[in-house]
Amino acid sequence: MLEKLGSTLQVMRLALLSVLLAVGCRHTQAQVLGDVFIYTNNYTFDPFPDLPADFGPEVPDEGIDGLLRVADPEDACSPFTFSDAEQAWVALISRSQQRHPTNCTFDVKVRHAAAAGAAAAIVYDDVYEALIIMSKPRDHPEPGIPAVFVSEKAGIIMRKLITPG
Repeated sequence: MLEKLGSTLQVMRLALLSVLLAVGCRHTQAQVLGDVFIYTNNYTFDPFPDLPADFGPEVPDEGIDGLLRVADPEDACSPFTFSDAEQAWVALISRSQQRHPTNCTFDVKVRHAAAAGAAAAIVYDDVYEALIIMSKPRDHPEPGIPAVFVSEKAGIIMRKLITPG
């Protein structure tokens, strides 16, 4: 499966572009501080706006490179069914707002990704709405990896890109 994933989507990169984004986001209430870049062997997609989490470490200025992998379970409210520490990878996690007994907070999702070996986490919305800043309860521990929040559209596109066929 990793070979299919690697051939479909070679590398995902998170990078901070503060100068470009400060100009582009003047008209919005929430300031976007970074972009998610997706590129393959032969194509680079337009960046997806994101908002960094209000917890965990910041995305470094040089960004984070790694393969994009869908979380399993997709909502990351329980430990991942896989782990990988051999190569850098970024977890793609669904927000999953529906009422369900296993729903969890954003920091729990990101901690599960970190425990599985992810270098960073991208949480995508499951409804069409403005970007939000992910936060955590005060008494929860800090996740050990950076995380960003992207739109439903960005999440759908990223999922399609890593689906074989």
